[in-house]
Amino acid sequence: MTRSFVATSAIALLTLSTVLPAAVGTAETCAASMDRPSIVVVGSLNVDIIVASRPPELHETVVAVEPRARFAMGGKGANQAVAAARLVAGARPVKFVGVFGNDAHAVELEAELRANGVDISMSERAHDLPSGQGFVMLSPDGAASSVVIPGANSRWPTDEAELARRMEAATRGAAVVMLQREIPDRVTLAAARAARERGALVLLDAGGVDDPIPPELLSAVDYVMPNETELERQTNASADTDDLAYAAAEALIKKAGARRERPRVLATLGARGALLVSEEKDGGFSRARFPAAEVPGGKVVDATAAGDAFRAAVAAFLAEDRDAATKKTRAETAGGALVSPRVARAAAAAGALAASRVGAAPSLPSRAAVV
Repeated sequence: MTRSFVATSAIALLTLSTVLPAAVGTAETCAASMDRPSIVVVGSLNVDIIVASRPPELHETVVAVEPRARFAMGGKGANQAVAAARLVAGARPVKFVGVFGNDAHAVELEAELRANGVDISMSERAHDLPSGQGFVMLSPDGAASSVVIPGANSRWPTDEAELARRMEAATRGAAVVMLQREIPDRVTLAAARAARERGALVLLDAGGVDDPIPPELLSAVDYVMPNETELERQTNASADTDDLAYAAAEALIKKAGARRERPRVLATLGARGALLVSEEKDGGFSRARFPAAEVPGGKVVDATAAGDAFRAAVAAFLAEDRDAATKKTRAETAGGALVSPRVARAAAAAGALAASRVGAAPSLPSRAAVV
């Protein structure tokens, strides 16, 4: 966001009461795209406070390189919704399903999503919690470490039947549903199940909490998409070579339980690119390798949203592939759609572009920059 989040609080909070009723906003996608299956993102949104400094060691205090912090919209869910909206460029609706806080930041967050053409009509507001916050430590090499305070991201229906009904409504008409782990897993699982029942392709970003992904969640999605660190954490195995990364991906697939319900793994490995592992009908595994794209300027400035841009591009271009296969069954399209070299190239380009600018949402590229 270009203006400060810390505006006149009284005015912002008065505005909040008018623009954020129980259900936030109205559908704003262009009429020409309304007949196209949508991309639905269920997840978190935060105010990111970005500090230029390496993360301190235990018991250590460090002084930031820059004299002031920067503020931007963040949260994996919001980042991926904005990225997807920029990448589809009005060709289909992009919907964000999340929970806004009760503070002045919520006005800014809503405005940012609306300005990027994201439909927030299925989002809600927490009356008793502030917006989520992400404290981002941005190292000189562009690597980012974060601490997230959930805030309103933790406020979802406690009644499971109500939650299921909400997710059924949210995922209706979706081609692809994007999920992450910065909201409670039970919410993510409800969204995944509702989406699969309606024939949508379900992508799970493994980022968020450190806990192992529950087997029932793994079995409810089509793709699990970890980065290298997340892949290692989920499997307790090294992934610092291609052979080790393939083995770890296969181990993660097996954690889903029953073979017929196992997902594919699309893992991002930083400068090493990405790899895709799928289980075959005979119990073996197929492997594909995709190269990384060059970061503009040759230097990673801020990697905070690179993964979000990559995953959103996968969603946007897989949705296009599904449009081309609408007369085929799920089985005929290999469980919905398979990541092709075309999809992988677009995703790699989006991730590289996002890594070349500071800030999460500000760095997310347009379709014209990617294709």
